[in-house]
Amino acid sequence: MAADSGHGTTLTFSGFAADLISINGPSTSRGSVDTTSMATTTAKTYIPAALYDPGEVSATVVFETDDDPVDAMTATAATTLTITWPNSATWACSAFMTGHTPSAEMEEMMTAEVTFQCTGTWSFSTS
Repeated sequence: MAADSGHGTTLTFSGFAADLISINGPSTSRGSVDTTSMATTTAKTYIPAALYDPGEVSATVVFETDDDPVDAMTATAATTLTITWPNSATWACSAFMTGHTPSAEMEEMMTAEVTFQCTGTWSFSTS
């Protein structure tokens, strides 16, 4: 399998649109259940937790002062977050926005860090 460049990756979310600079996640995780007992003699034992955490997605986007993240930030229900990778594979989950932090520096492009909490399962498709 050949390595791909991230160029062309997009993130879409109901009520929010911005040019993507970088993306991180989803940061999925699964807990473990300690099954060690007093009879265990050499090392702790574990089983996988029944549920996994679908994680968060964070991204750096181009910040434009006329973009309004308020609708996305104050939505009372999760909506679909879709990541489309350069090879046209898509990952989608139900999510809600948990963070929007704009940043501006002298002689630099204005950016914003955005964060989304995923809820439920991810769906994956390839074209």
